[in-house]
Amino acid sequence: MKNQLSPRDVADCMQLRTVATTLIRLRQNQTLNTVVTTSCSPGEGKTSVAMQLAKAATTEARLRVLMIDFNPFNPVLASLFDVPSTPGFSDYLEGKATAEEVIRPTSPGDPDILPYGDTQGGLLSRYDPPQLKEKLAALRSVKGRDYDLLVLDGPSSFREPDLALNGSVFDGIILVIECERTRWEVVRHYQNILR
Repeated sequence: MKNQLSPRDVADCMQLRTVATTLIRLRQNQTLNTVVTTSCSPGEGKTSVAMQLAKAATTEARLRVLMIDFNPFNPVLASLFDVPSTPGFSDYLEGKATAEEVIRPTSPGDPDILPYGDTQGGLLSRYDPPQLKEKLAALRSVKGRDYDLLVLDGPSSFREPDLALNGSVFDGIILVIECERTRWEVVRHYQNILR
């Protein structure tokens, strides 16, 4: 029987210093307050990459990080960090909960978590970019927490093709690709969409 590593286990195994150095260098050259991870298809490791980035930013770069579950199809952060799943990000976007109500503080060395919340809220693409950008900006400064970085664990582009409509909302988009699984034509297609 093969043991499966959780995204959290994978993030703990990665070279955090390398990720943190790259993150610090990027932040010196451009505004980098919101980063979303996506992939061409589900199961390519975007949650692991998002967790690695958040962990590196927290432990190595000493940034205050809020990790947001931005995936209505497979919201997993609440279970990975053992925090309540509702209310969450979708409830915050709908105006059903305040920022203070949806953010879950975690243990030292981990980013704070904002779970997805009510999965019946619909696709993320129905939120217009200015509204989403405004809501994300408000999350950066909640009750004196003053987050340096928001890391969003997004859906795969296959499941949420309109993610590109909200691309201008984020300072960075990380497209995660699993080697030997995703064809280059598909990767190029999604790169063009997300630009």
